[in-house]
Amino acid sequence: MLTQLGVPRTATMLLSALLVVTLRLLAIRYNWSLPTARETPSTTHDN
Repeated sequence: MLTQLGVPRTATMLLSALLVVTLRLLAIRYNWSLPTARETPSTTHDN
């Protein structure tokens, strides 16, 4: 998207990497985590 706006490819890659690292450090600092799936009871019956 940035390259379409005329930003050089190298700068786009560096900005993207910086964004990922920043988000990861914030996640570590504030104990953010991705949501986890909850197990639901099985609807199948064992015979």
